[in-house]
Amino acid sequence: MRKVVQISLDDKGAILLSARVREQLHLSPGMTLVVETGEQGGVVFTQSNTTM
Repeated sequence: MRKVVQISLDDKGAILLSARVREQLHLSPGMTLVVETGEQGGVVFTQSNTTM
């Protein structure tokens, strides 16, 4: 099932995810996410399979 969440950027440009969103997406500190531009100009985040 596709999940859509709203995120914010802080004043330094860092992405902010609430604890609830991190829990829903099973994200934890130290994980690496890949950011891609979508076909329609959106942004897609995926979990990296490698350590950067």
